[in-house]
Amino acid sequence: MRISIVVITRWLLSVGFVCATLVNTKAQTAVSANNHTLTAGTGIQVVKDNALSLSSESLSSTSLTWSFSNGNRYRRKSILAGFEKGSGNSAKESLHSNEFMLQYTNAFSLMKNKSGRWNNYTGYSISVNPQYIKAGDQYSWASVNSLSFYNSLERSWQKSILALDISVPLAGLVSRPGLNTTYKGSVNDMLYNSFSNLAFTSLHNLKAVNISLQYQQAITGRLSIAAGASYSYKDMSINYGFLQQAYEVHAGLSYHVK
Repeated sequence: MRISIVVITRWLLSVGFVCATLVNTKAQTAVSANNHTLTAGTGIQVVKDNALSLSSESLSSTSLTWSFSNGNRYRRKSILAGFEKGSGNSAKESLHSNEFMLQYTNAFSLMKNKSGRWNNYTGYSISVNPQYIKAGDQYSWASVNSLSFYNSLERSWQKSILALDISVPLAGLVSRPGLNTTYKGSVNDMLYNSFSNLAFTSLHNLKAVNISLQYQQAITGRLSIAAGASYSYKDMSINYGFLQQAYEVHAGLSYHVK
């Protein structure tokens, strides 16, 4: 007896829908934790921007990041807003970088052990990440708006949590300076152009990854110390080309809201 592909596809979709509904129902009935986290960081950026004739220039950076997370053992959602400022000097001129990040993450638990000490969340993130670079009196930018695969492996103890987060952009929209165009001193023009003439990206013209290791240690019933380290890699092959690697360590406080 032959079973058509349409029937099999409908059956798989039905099973997937039921599983997602069950996971979502469990997530809604489970006890959730709400946390506000504020951290400050310091690090190093290595930037290559062919629009400004920069080749592997190093910048020291500082950052400030706020995030809010809502999660339990079945599901975790979070929103993050951050700013990072970099400065350095090339052989000819001073360099400055201003980078912004706004990100929403939604992930479900797909694997956890019986004791609940280990948990793995898999899902997606949506981010807006414009970066502006100034070399002397010339400007450049690398604006990335992406949909990413997200995964977080978490290990918890009685009063502490250690998490390894990885996100990889799959598709999105990016903007780079136009070919044969020089931007000098016109900030408004630069901001407008950095969000115009957007180009579609996939894995062939935007190769990027973000990895972070996060640790939290409770010091009171609501307050925890937060610390961690992160690495990011971003390589664009459109309009001159842009490559950045960033290393950072950060620390701050997390406040639990009941």
